[in-house]
Amino acid sequence: MVVELIRALKAVEAKVVRAEMSTVGGRTRTVLWVRLGVGGESDVGLGLGTLRRALKMVVDKPASMGPGSKRARCYREHCFAVSGS
Repeated sequence: MVVELIRALKAVEAKVVRAEMSTVGGRTRTVLWVRLGVGGESDVGLGLGTLRRALKMVVDKPASMGPGSKRARCYREHCFAVSGS
């Protein structure tokens, strides 16, 4: 997810000025302070809207769809059956 996040930020020429990441119960929370690299005042609204759409696509995308999904990679590499006794 971080790779997709970086791509989305680069697409709108945004710069992360501060970042906090924390994990609780296996879930990751990322908080970013972002500065848009746009030229004029009218471009700020356009850049912000584009950034919101790009980030929404990253967040709404199922984790299993990503190319770097650990879970999907593990299942492809290790095929085994579990039987109960």
